[in-house]
Amino acid sequence: MYPEAAPCLLHNFYVDDLVVSARDVTEAVHLRETTCQLFSEAGMSLRKWRTNSKPFRDTIPEELVEMDDLKFPAAPHSQKALGLHWQVATDSLHVATPNVPEPAPDTTTMRTVASVAAQVFDVLGFFSPYVIRANILMQRLWIAQCQWDDKLPAAIFPVWREWTSQLSFITPHPVHRKYSDSDSPIVISSLQGFSDASKAAYGAAVYLRRVHEDDKITVSLVYGKAKVCPLKTRTIGQLELQAVYLLADLLVYVAKTLSLPLDSAKAWTDSTIVLHWIRRPPCTLKEFEANRLAHIQEALQDCSWRHVVSADNPADQTSRGVSALELLNSDLWWHGPPWLARPEDEWPHLVVGPLPRELPGVRTVTLLRMSSQWCPSHCGLTNPATIGSRGLWPGSGDGSTISGTERLQTRNGLMYLCHARNYQLHTSFCSERLRKIHFRRCSSSLPRRNRYQILTSLGG
Repeated sequence: MYPEAAPCLLHNFYVDDLVVSARDVTEAVHLRETTCQLFSEAGMSLRKWRTNSKPFRDTIPEELVEMDDLKFPAAPHSQKALGLHWQVATDSLHVATPNVPEPAPDTTTMRTVASVAAQVFDVLGFFSPYVIRANILMQRLWIAQCQWDDKLPAAIFPVWREWTSQLSFITPHPVHRKYSDSDSPIVISSLQGFSDASKAAYGAAVYLRRVHEDDKITVSLVYGKAKVCPLKTRTIGQLELQAVYLLADLLVYVAKTLSLPLDSAKAWTDSTIVLHWIRRPPCTLKEFEANRLAHIQEALQDCSWRHVVSADNPADQTSRGVSALELLNSDLWWHGPPWLARPEDEWPHLVVGPLPRELPGVRTVTLLRMSSQWCPSHCGLTNPATIGSRGLWPGSGDGSTISGTERLQTRNGLMYLCHARNYQLHTSFCSERLRKIHFRRCSSSLPRRNRYQILTSLGG
């Protein structure tokens, strides 16, 4: 009954606030009328409307408009929206930061660091390369085994003082709500995701690339995220894989939110090891790599993977952390590498080298070769030497596969070796699937089924 209003309310309502945008005034008026009508049928009313469009505001009854817009229509009001501050007049978003006095060595504690860092609510990760430095500092304090009310160590206090001195630069910096300033119709929209990792942190950034009818190409930052590395020692390759795992989740979330297909998205990383892992089945890797790779391949099965040099990777700033001034002046962070604003045929095409002979993270499989000296004929193996040459998995060795009967015979033979050599037990088969073990009571007068106990089931 409400084909436009129902999806709008379903996907854009946050607690008791409706945050939505429209392409033009006509669409905005229709959306407001249908949503208000839908709420009126439920006995509720949508009030306190605020907009950056004066023509649209003139269509709203005065009793439903935010009072500040009525009293001071030309004033630069700031409206809170999901933790961010929306400057209505300039249509820009701002991240609020706390007012921190000049830190003193005698009064600054670990509790102070945690309190100030938690007050920077950057929900979309616009300033994550700067905020991550405080999180890295917090981890250093935990490693140093500092208590909540302990003063900062002498080596850490200067780093904290430098970080807080640039905190006031964040709030005035505007992040334009519109992804593109071009009024030309959009022809193609695609997502470009970048990831990177270091020993200190890892992160990802997602950009929206739009091609307009007038051949203008715009690229804007949509989402950024950075996390500190776990204390457990990991290789750089594993941390890079963790960054790609984070990027996969960000791409899926942004594509769903902006209603964009993932088959046109591209994921970029500067790790050739991760690119080689992505080309392999997860079952061929070790547990850490396999679990994360399976999630990545399932989430981004239609996504295209590319290699990027570290100098052109904006996510490099999330992994090492940068100062606020460096971040605010970084065109690489806000708009991605410069070649994204050019046609795709002008992008750099980096060829990933051949598969290394010893790729890290690959699961190793030991081939077994058995001799008839340790495998009597009654164990069920007609030619035990073939186990080593043909392998224990399909498609190995000479290219042939192992049949079900051969696999069962192989398992029986391995069980015989395990019991006979390691436990010095004498066992025998009572069928293809059951093995019995011989104890001293096998010579007793008990019934046969009690004298010979079943040791294990070898059924597939």
